[in-house]
Amino acid sequence: SYSSRREYRGTPHEKEYLQRGLDYEFHCIKVLREFSFHARHKGSLGDKGIDFQGFWQVVQGDQFDHLSKEPHMYNIIGQCKHERTQCRSVYIKELEGVLSRWRHKQHHGSFITNQYPERMQLATKMIPIIGLIVNTSGYTQRAIDAFEKTHNPMIMAVIRPANWLPEEPTSEHLKSCLLYWRANEPAMKYLPGMSSKRVTTED
Repeated sequence: SYSSRREYRGTPHEKEYLQRGLDYEFHCIKVLREFSFHARHKGSLGDKGIDFQGFWQVVQGDQFDHLSKEPHMYNIIGQCKHERTQCRSVYIKELEGVLSRWRHKQHHGSFITNQYPERMQLATKMIPIIGLIVNTSGYTQRAIDAFEKTHNPMIMAVIRPANWLPEEPTSEHLKSCLLYWRANEPAMKYLPGMSSKRVTTED
């Protein structure tokens, strides 16, 4: 009946799977903060395929000329996949669809100014959106091919789960969870100094 479907809460296995995924999402946000990503968790019913959202500050505000046409930060929307198998191309296409729907937001700093009202001057600047997909087990060749073919700026990464960490992890422990980092060509146009082995831009 409708009532029984509405009251369904899932099996213990399903609950464990969902909790593991949720824990991984928060862990990824914590790791990414070590690399100047300022993100908030968004994973919930109706999240439209987004697990976290925020911005990535690639140049410190006090070192950046706000009159410059070049942005010093980027809007970020991300997805996390905590699975035992490699990430498949379907997830790349899923993120591509999300980016296409959110593209109209790249012309203002809404993600940033909603959280930091004192930066309202950014609302008139074009701040591109970059999609970030993170998982624990790497990517299939088809996923990498789809990632390279898309016209949307994307970054793929591998972050190992939190159970690898000691009880009181340091900043260096958290940084070492990031095992793999790769930007596609559209993202590289925004980040010309970006290396596939580094999260920070090169001097």
